[in-house]
Amino acid sequence: MSGRKIGVTVLSVLSAIGAVTVEPASGQFCPDISAAISTGGGTRPNAVACGDIDGDGLTDLITANDSTDNVSVLPALLGGGFGAAIPWPAGDEPVALAIADIDRDDDLDILTANHTSDDVSVLVNDGTGSFSPGTPLPVGMAPYDVMAAHLNGDLDIDIVVANAGGDSISVLINLGGGDYAPHVEQAAGDAPNGIAACDVDRDFDLDLVTGNLGSANVSVFINTGNGTFEAAAPYSVASNPFDATCCDLDGINGPDIVTVDGIGNTFTVLLNDGTGGFGTPAPHPGGTGGFAITCYDVTCNGYPDVLTANLVSDDITLFPNLGSAVFGTPVAMPIGSNPSSVVVCELGGNAAPELAAAYRQGVKTVVNACPSPACDTTSPVMAVPLTCGPTFFSLSIVLLVGGSVLLHRQRMERNTATSFAR
Repeated sequence: MSGRKIGVTVLSVLSAIGAVTVEPASGQFCPDISAAISTGGGTRPNAVACGDIDGDGLTDLITANDSTDNVSVLPALLGGGFGAAIPWPAGDEPVALAIADIDRDDDLDILTANHTSDDVSVLVNDGTGSFSPGTPLPVGMAPYDVMAAHLNGDLDIDIVVANAGGDSISVLINLGGGDYAPHVEQAAGDAPNGIAACDVDRDFDLDLVTGNLGSANVSVFINTGNGTFEAAAPYSVASNPFDATCCDLDGINGPDIVTVDGIGNTFTVLLNDGTGGFGTPAPHPGGTGGFAITCYDVTCNGYPDVLTANLVSDDITLFPNLGSAVFGTPVAMPIGSNPSSVVVCELGGNAAPELAAAYRQGVKTVVNACPSPACDTTSPVMAVPLTCGPTFFSLSIVLLVGGSVLLHRQRMERNTATSFAR
């Protein structure tokens, strides 16, 4: 969610570039957690994303608020921190969001998945951070996740949605200028709650993955190359995935799949066999009530770590990847009541990755108080440079829309993806 998850729009580290060996001991994460950041009176944010909404070069926060049917934009301030939340109307019960430049005018627009109105809201940025509502885009029943991705090989950003009530996905192809063709619905597993995009078969286009809460599996949709997809291939995860994302956890064979199970309190890894197929699921102890998942190399040791937002234990948890999908001692970060989304951002203008988490009372950010020198993106030992959650263009190699070139889909839980190189 890949919004309520990352997700924004988010988008997941799929491969290191110019792989540099860094000792796992150099990767540390000492959480410095902010005070609560209000998203506005009466709001109950379900998802958070980050990106430069108003074009001032600073990374803002955006939330989808399911109780007030709107989004909140929290403008970053030059001296640090965030200004008062600015509300913008969305559809009925927005539970996930993505940010992307859908009309190619060099600013970030907002998309929300509206669980009750069965549509996607398109909020078009006028270039200053003000938004006008576009025509809602109908999708399948009870959408629960949305992401923006380049699916058919052109330069326009398409939309994909996981329809939890319809047991399906919806694909909406951008016709140019931010106009979309009617959604094409395709069967997934039972109650797909999360969706991610990544090139699982390494043929230079983005495939889709859903985490199916009701059928205890994931569905993999192979892109035929033009934004249409083969029938879903199911892979068991022996749990009930609330969310799914992809990243190359073991450094071989391309993007792997990782899911979070809020009932069994685990996260599960499926390693890619190199052809776009996946092996035996490997469950790992997780947080309590895990709800959203993303992966990113926050410890800067050259391997993508796993992060989950946990509804029951009221925290987010970092599972440090020591290499080859072997995980070290988890780091739990108390957030507040029912955190439902976590994204990786560059918030403070420094090089180290920072986190933003949405919970019932607002948003909190987390800074690493003891970053490794490898977290400096100017350093030659930085194997996986920083990106900002759901604001990228790629799931293997991603660009921060409206910002500097960065790497990371999240899971890209609410992100923007492209297959130019994930």
